[in-house]
Amino acid sequence: MVFVIYSTLSVEGAAYSENCADDSECPDATHICGTEIPKTCICGTNYFRNAGNTACTERVDLNGDCDGLESAEDQCAVASTECRDDGAGSKCLCETTHYQDGTACASRVDLNGDCDGLESAEDQCAVASTECRDDGAGSKCLCETTHYRDGTACASKIELDSGCTSGDPATYCKDSLAECRDDGSGAFKCLCLPSYFKNKGGTCAAQVGLAGNCDGTDSAAEQCSITKTECRDDGAGNKCLCITTHYSDGSACHTKLVYGATCTASDQCGVADTECTDDGAGATKCLCKATHYESSSNCVLKLVYDAPCTASDQCGVANTECRDDGLGNDKCLCSSTHYESSSNCVLSKIRNIIT
Repeated sequence: MVFVIYSTLSVEGAAYSENCADDSECPDATHICGTEIPKTCICGTNYFRNAGNTACTERVDLNGDCDGLESAEDQCAVASTECRDDGAGSKCLCETTHYQDGTACASRVDLNGDCDGLESAEDQCAVASTECRDDGAGSKCLCETTHYRDGTACASKIELDSGCTSGDPATYCKDSLAECRDDGSGAFKCLCLPSYFKNKGGTCAAQVGLAGNCDGTDSAAEQCSITKTECRDDGAGNKCLCITTHYSDGSACHTKLVYGATCTASDQCGVADTECTDDGAGATKCLCKATHYESSSNCVLKLVYDAPCTASDQCGVANTECRDDGLGNDKCLCSSTHYESSSNCVLSKIRNIIT
């Protein structure tokens, strides 16, 4: 009798990094047989070899959670991604030189490079403080409106009264109504344009012309555009008016006139208690008001009855004159046609009847 004995030979598959002929010889679906000679079992296209070299692990999609302690550079599935902490845990994110464009990572755009104006990604521009906007010739990565281009970078625009460099364009200044110029001392600063001033809010505003409405709460001396003006209340609101030592001709301020100067209006007269009046010879001049008399080109209040005097025009009571009081003193007394009554002079009745 012949006995036939059958035996089954067990063939083990190739392990990771061991030689193989095709994918079927590799451990499982996470492995494939590589193409390099000699061919060995490697991780499949969507897998990576973990740090412990114990298994092929599925690669992580963009924005997927990853292992921040995993040293394998290929654990993220999308090109130009890396596993890093975004503040909410480790994720496969675009490298810092790239930005997310849908499900892929695209290279960030350099300063003045063409960008996608329809792309919502805020980080598609590579340089700090840039944004993708239309410059009239298409969308480009340009410095934000709060910055200006400084070589290959964007610098913060310069505040008012802060230093700038001679020749810097006005666009370097933060305020659109400012320019870089000499402040008068040889130092270049961002200053408001001519006809503008720095207001209490710290921005440039248009200066106010003569008699124009101004802000009485703003201490800026340059608020009023005309020389020798100031912002003050004229009783009808705050206006840019000539300072008190000057008068207005409608467009400029001039120094007020001295006593006896020819004038056309009383506000031109600079001496207290003067007015522009006829001098008796047909000319209008700055002369004392009727209640005052002239003394050394100033106007002094006329004297009361019986006050010591040196000239009759000093006497302020009607029908008085400066004359001797009979005791050797010159005083403001009633004229010979009048008599005194309660420090006033009354026409003498007897004299009036005789006359």
